[in-house]
Amino acid sequence: MGGDDSIFFLENLVDVLAKYDHNKYYYFGASSYGGAGFIMSFPLAKDIESCLRRCPFLKSAHHITMACIVDLGVSFSPLKGLYQIDMHGDISGLLSSHPKAPLMPLHHFDAITPIFPSMDRTQSIEHFMKAAKFDQSRMLQQIICHHRPSNWTFSVS
Repeated sequence: MGGDDSIFFLENLVDVLAKYDHNKYYYFGASSYGGAGFIMSFPLAKDIESCLRRCPFLKSAHHITMACIVDLGVSFSPLKGLYQIDMHGDISGLLSSHPKAPLMPLHHFDAITPIFPSMDRTQSIEHFMKAAKFDQSRMLQQIICHHRPSNWTFSVS
């Protein structure tokens, strides 16, 4: 389940999810609910359908889904790179400290300051998506280097 105000990087999603057995119950997300969305395996989605119909008294789809998942005894599995936070303004700190995990969604991409400061929002998004088309697996990766003779450490993001 993904938000319509998010950009998803499907190649990265497929690569990450390919590591899991699609026949088992899985519920992936971040530590909050909402935002860019969450992922559940097909067997789990199939089995919570009847529960969803029994919980119309809950006010949001996220709360109903969570109640049904808990009812089935499925534990939450955090997934690095699957952000469920509302991003607004300057997200350069988040982007430069991205974990060693593939970028899967970016939530509220239309509400953030352009990632490339010398470009307007449209140019910045187009430039960012060119990189995504070329190689999604290495977007936002961080490398830490140490130069022993000078005892310098620096990171490139």
